[in-house]
Amino acid sequence: MRRVTSFAAAIVAGALTLTAWWLEGGPRTTLSRRPVVAAVLIALGLGVLLTGASGAVAALGDTLYPSGSFAEGLRADLSATSHALIRLRVWHPAIAVTVGALLLLVTPRLVQTADAPGQRLARLLIVAVGAQLVAGLVNVALAAPIWMQMVHLLVADLVWVTFVVFSARLLRVDA
Repeated sequence: MRRVTSFAAAIVAGALTLTAWWLEGGPRTTLSRRPVVAAVLIALGLGVLLTGASGAVAALGDTLYPSGSFAEGLRADLSATSHALIRLRVWHPAIAVTVGALLLLVTPRLVQTADAPGQRLARLLIVAVGAQLVAGLVNVALAAPIWMQMVHLLVADLVWVTFVVFSARLLRVDA
């Protein structure tokens, strides 16, 4: 249920972002003008959504079964007797680092050289992904206190909104 909720929240946030984009005069978008770029953006978007869903599961495990320290949490993550939510926590960092690395590597290559706003959005997305990876490391190091989970979620929302606007910019009709 929590994964469905995180997907629904991401879809709503994406729809609201695009609505604001278009209300501010952002151009219409199309998938057919640049099909390879569209396919890459769809794959990356699904990766970001999967990262968010695994983060929701990890946050639930951290909230219901808090660890006193990093070492205690790691022992619980690797123990066969731990609750399933605790054992699933290890997947989120692995997925997040993989998707984050792909975003950092692929994002700059998708933008056309002459597209200055696209270049700025690419840089913003790279900074947001870097900040999110740092926030994730701090979250793990502090054994996931609620306040840090909220900071991590805020930066995740920034990554998602920036990714949606970046994608809309690259898939505009006049590109």
